[in-house]
Amino acid sequence: AAASPTSRPAAASPTSYRLDGKPALSPEEQRKSREEEDARRKAAAAARAEKATADKAAAAVKAEADKLTAAERAEADKVAKAAARKKMMEDARKAGEEKRKAEAAREAAVNEARKAKRLEIAKKRQEQAALDADAVEAEKVARDAAAQLALV
Repeated sequence: AAASPTSRPAAASPTSYRLDGKPALSPEEQRKSREEEDARRKAAAAARAEKATADKAAAAVKAEADKLTAAERAEADKVAKAAARKKMMEDARKAGEEKRKAEAAREAAVNEARKAKRLEIAKKRQEQAALDADAVEAEKVARDAAAQLALV
């Protein structure tokens, strides 16, 4: 029978698949994925709140600067730019750190899956070796029995 173009790939084990053909996540993986997504959302919300606070502070500094003389305004601008630059660098550092942590978590999950697959394959190979050894032993017993019968 010809497979339709929308049929899913044949699997050696009872694994469910997503619509894109990739193996579906286990409930544990789904929970971890949801937790990671929640953490990303919380981090984004915190970053937005920090930005809003920084914007309010910058607006307050700007309002204060409007009252100052030109020289004082120039000095205030330098301070504000330095503070903004420092904040930007800190935000970039935090974002990079979160990205590295997320990547490390994904890499660890992939490595765990690979390790589990290797262990599964090793177990199947051991079982097959045991079956092969049993078959060889059975064949040897049969030959010996046939030789005994031939001598009788």
